Amino acid sequence: MKKYPFDSRGVTQWLAELYSATITYQMMEQEHILLSLRSWLISKFDLSKDQITYIATLSEDFKSNLAREIVFAINNHSPITLDKQTDENRTGLLDGDSVKVTEYESKKKQADVSHVPSITDVGKQFNRHADGQLMIRIYYKRL
Repeated sequence: MKKYPFDSRGVTQWLAELYSATITYQMMEQEHILLSLRSWLISKFDLSKDQITYIATLSEDFKSNLAREIVFAINNHSPITLDKQTDENRTGLLDGDSVKVTEYESKKKQADVSHVPSITDVGKQFNRHADGQLMIRIYYKRL
């Protein structure tokens, strides 16, 4: 299985390949994300031991919410951006004066659908999606 660098370029690469894959593959990817965000990140991205340990420190609620936001973005082929301002070789700004922060910002706007497809629409393309984007930020913040 191909692993991507855990940076903005790697996320962009993964997303481009995912969005060009079959719907079945995209659904399998979404199931894996929802089942275990940590396991999915480890299998999909090239992470250091410290990064894997850090993922374990995130609350289950945070990981669950983030997983749902990622799946929503995938379902709607929305952009997902990683803004990673950390270096796994550096533990902070200075000893004892910073904390690593992981947060996300989701902007969703449901698209208006004037026609709901029915059985007579079989074979026609139906493109209903929500506009938006998901931004994931990882950075150090001074205490």
